Amino acid sequence: SSPSAPSFSLVPVSSVTGCLHPLELLRAGSQTLGSLCNEPLVLIPDMTSALEALQRFRGKNHAGLVVSAGKVHGVVLRTELLAFCLAGTWRSDSLMGSAMVSMPLTPARRGGSPPADGYSTG
Repeated sequence: SSPSAPSFSLVPVSSVTGCLHPLELLRAGSQTLGSLCNEPLVLIPDMTSALEALQRFRGKNHAGLVVSAGKVHGVVLRTELLAFCLAGTWRSDSLMGSAMVSMPLTPARRGGSPPADGYSTG
């Protein structure tokens, strides 16, 4: 007989109160994981593309919940989305065009020099 598919229940979004940032584990010491899981999550509809999901993270936290009908279908990390996009597996002319349009216009992209301190503010 073949092994049966694993069964699991989807968790209601309202049941998830936060996420644990990986760096917190290094500083956690004897704190409980529950006390560390307080960073709010980005909610990402399940039909969102990888590029759109990455845009939802702009200026926000590092982890998001993939949701549909109020249920959590999975967890995605900003670093995983960046790695996926940078690997080039997502590239198409239309996606690349929309990525370029949505990227902030920094001095370097405008053809100017970056700020003297090396940090871009725009």
